[in-house]
Amino acid sequence: MKIRKLILLALISFTCDANAAGKPDLHSCQKSAGKNGELVHALGIALYYGHPSEHAILKPDNDDDDEIRRPSFWAMGPSEYDYWYVCIYDRTDYYTHAFKLPKKDYSICTNIRHGKFWDKLECK
Repeated sequence: MKIRKLILLALISFTCDANAAGKPDLHSCQKSAGKNGELVHALGIALYYGHPSEHAILKPDNDDDDEIRRPSFWAMGPSEYDYWYVCIYDRTDYYTHAFKLPKKDYSICTNIRHGKFWDKLECK
């Protein structure tokens, strides 16, 4: 388990260094109307391999690691299917909003914090 973590962290470090010159793409979740009409922020983001209706949710690469809880990140690569991100809300009638990521060769996407909400996805 520790070797896997070291390899993964080395890969992320290498990827970040390789992409340092390029600006990452930032994808955001908009506020959504809550049940009482108030606007609510997304509580988090899920990443899917293919359209979310196909239920192919990707587990974050650091999901098994108790020491690294946030931010969640996904190592990515070329794919024949599109990647989608889904904004997850609480206290709304419409619990999620789904968006297709641009067809780019992202190597990593990270769920980042905006204030106290995890409503942004940074992809490099």
